[in-house]
Amino acid sequence: MHGIIFKSTIEIEERHKEKIAKNLHDGVNSLLTLLIYSLNKRQTDFLSNKFRESDLEEDKELIRRIIKEIKNTCHDLIPSSLRQFGLLKTLEDYIDSIALSKTVEAKFMCNIQAEAVNMLRWKDQLSIYRICQEVLTNILKHAKCNTITLSVVSNTDEILFEFEHNGAGITNDDIETLRNKGLGLNSLKTRALLLRAMIDYAKTKNSAMIKLTVPLHDKKN
Repeated sequence: MHGIIFKSTIEIEERHKEKIAKNLHDGVNSLLTLLIYSLNKRQTDFLSNKFRESDLEEDKELIRRIIKEIKNTCHDLIPSSLRQFGLLKTLEDYIDSIALSKTVEAKFMCNIQAEAVNMLRWKDQLSIYRICQEVLTNILKHAKCNTITLSVVSNTDEILFEFEHNGAGITNDDIETLRNKGLGLNSLKTRALLLRAMIDYAKTKNSAMIKLTVPLHDKKN
């Protein structure tokens, strides 16, 4: 009996550690990546005599968001804005954070109401937010793009989160090989499986697309 209890305790602790690692990676790391991009731009501006002291206020705001995200992780691993304002507003604010860094032109487009998202369970909304964070982080780190658009649309059966950018893209055929090279893609796969969602990757000559399709049926059950 003691052995079973000990094994269960260890398994719970490991799951908790994994959850902390994923949320630190998907949340705090995402904002720190934005800050690095922003500071690199400040450095370039300084060397070309285009630096403005007022630009530092934007970096300070990013640091404040990082501090808040760390606090949220320490408290309950959930962004406070997600509970307070909902998934759509939180995603819009995150895109605004990317735009503030002035490293890429970032846009958020949404033609659905919050009621559609409310059909999803709370833990599924959190998973969607983390997936979106990780997708955007991967784009910023690897795609070498200068425009990103996150579009959200829905029908009676599903919600589609569509990430389009003008950088280097990947396809579904590429993804299995790339998954072995980092925690980020594995985290995406795990979260998507739990949602019963699908992630598709595609690219053309001038653009790339990542689509997260989340089914709505029976999500509250």
